[in-house]
Amino acid sequence: FEEAKLFVKGILDNARVNQDRDKGYYPFEESAIEKIISQMVAITPRNIINNMQQILEEIRLCGYEPAKGLVSTEFLETHRIIEE
Repeated sequence: FEEAKLFVKGILDNARVNQDRDKGYYPFEESAIEKIISQMVAITPRNIINNMQQILEEIRLCGYEPAKGLVSTEFLETHRIIEE
């Protein structure tokens, strides 16, 4: 589980346009990443990447605005991106 979280953090950090800001789990709260990983049936690098790409696209389509704060577990559940 912790390895999966570190993998997500590394992927997010490597994909940043501005490497000097928004490190870590941004645009997610750490608890949201934990919830996403906990709902995965098979935790493999490929599944993590595919899942995160899908979730990032879904939050974008839901109108998420980074200026309003991090994506929380509540946001993901309210918009039915993940199950409660």
